[in-house]
Amino acid sequence: MRTPDYTKNKMVNFNTIETIFDEEVWPFMFKYMGKNVIHAKFGKVCCIKLKPVLQ
Repeated sequence: MRTPDYTKNKMVNFNTIETIFDEEVWPFMFKYMGKNVIHAKFGKVCCIKLKPVLQ
């Protein structure tokens, strides 16, 4: 999740990665929603916003 370059993605792109749940591999589909900066006690944290796509 950390290595893809989301700056080239548009807001309508859907991405799929494989996840492991209950010792089985499942596809996880999500939509890139943009970037966000969270202010915490230890400083600013740059984050990406992802929205899961339910089928």
